Amino acid sequence: MKVEIIILLGIFLSFNLATKELQLLQVLTRHGDRTPIFPLPSKTVSWYCKLTDETYPTTSSMNQNTTKLNRIHKRIYIEDRELLAGNCSAGQLTSIGAQQHYQMGLQFRQTYIKNMKFLPDQFDSNLIWIRSTDIPRTRDSVQNNFRGLYPPQTSLSYDEVFPLYTVDFDFDWIYANSVLCPRIGFLAQNLFRSSEWINHMTQIQTLTEELMEIFNVSESEISYIWINDDLTCRKAHNISFPDGVTTEIAEQVHDEAQWELAAIYAYQEVANLSIGLLVRDMIQAMEASINKTSELKYLFYSAHDSSVAPFLQAYNVYDGIIIAYAGHIVLELYYDEDVQKYYVQMIYNGNPLQIPGCDSTYCDFDFFQSVSYQIIPQNYEALCHSTSNEDFLDDFFWNLN
Repeated sequence: MKVEIIILLGIFLSFNLATKELQLLQVLTRHGDRTPIFPLPSKTVSWYCKLTDETYPTTSSMNQNTTKLNRIHKRIYIEDRELLAGNCSAGQLTSIGAQQHYQMGLQFRQTYIKNMKFLPDQFDSNLIWIRSTDIPRTRDSVQNNFRGLYPPQTSLSYDEVFPLYTVDFDFDWIYANSVLCPRIGFLAQNLFRSSEWINHMTQIQTLTEELMEIFNVSESEISYIWINDDLTCRKAHNISFPDGVTTEIAEQVHDEAQWELAAIYAYQEVANLSIGLLVRDMIQAMEASINKTSELKYLFYSAHDSSVAPFLQAYNVYDGIIIAYAGHIVLELYYDEDVQKYYVQMIYNGNPLQIPGCDSTYCDFDFFQSVSYQIIPQNYEALCHSTSNEDFLDDFFWNLN
């Protein structure tokens, strides 16, 4: 089977730019394709990676050739000493993932540098701000994305260093961080103990028992989300499913994992606590651009599916579909000279989204700002350590339907 790289890109400019000028560009993206984080019990599959922080792929296969980037060190994982059999670390960016972000960077270069002439031809850290969680796959996704946005013939060559801002993972707020905000985990655990959740689990008990037999594990060890994660990685790299896992079973696991992930973010408080402070940061960047107190033109956030999904849910535009590798949200801030107003367009994987309450996909900034401030938690620290339940489950299942 041929490994197919699906790049979810494309920026659609469906209105007259004659009177509208792009002011600020912000991107929130999931990292690219990676190895499994929690592999299935059997270590019959070995994962081998040539890609490191200091190289980039010349092809998109797992057994790719790589070209060296000059850096201070080169990290190599010792074979068969990791969670995964082989020499890949769990969750490591693959060459497919690197290529996904490289292609995204190329598309952004075509749109925002060549076509719109919004970003500078040469990298300028005074105009471009890069943020990532402190995880190798998100940092490496940045490196490959900007390899496409600013290829080696531009001022940002492979040997140059660009600033990448990050925070210790446990203290970061650009993903659903239940360490920083324990209430996220508290609400999730309440959900898992609810009669509605238990009834749903009863409905899929036959599939659960099949998986218990296939993997020779107890029911408590079955996680549809992580089983699907492993199967998805295998499928992307043309690796056979474990014995006993048919295509039909894999599809059923995928559907259940998708239901569970959507369920976790379906309640607005979970989404707001997960991503509200990032929304604050992004709104403040827009306000600074409008007030001419910042010269930044491009802010790039490299994060996770647990960043993108709650962000979409917070604005009530999440479709419940698992966030693809390199799935990304683009926020464009425009100024309309004719009416002397600012507008925001949100684009998800190339598709402009109409936020509820907005007249079109170009949302009046004042309205977008008001919606955003409703997402931002007030007294975040106090809320995050609260164990108040209130009407969580009733509201949750109403939103999920």
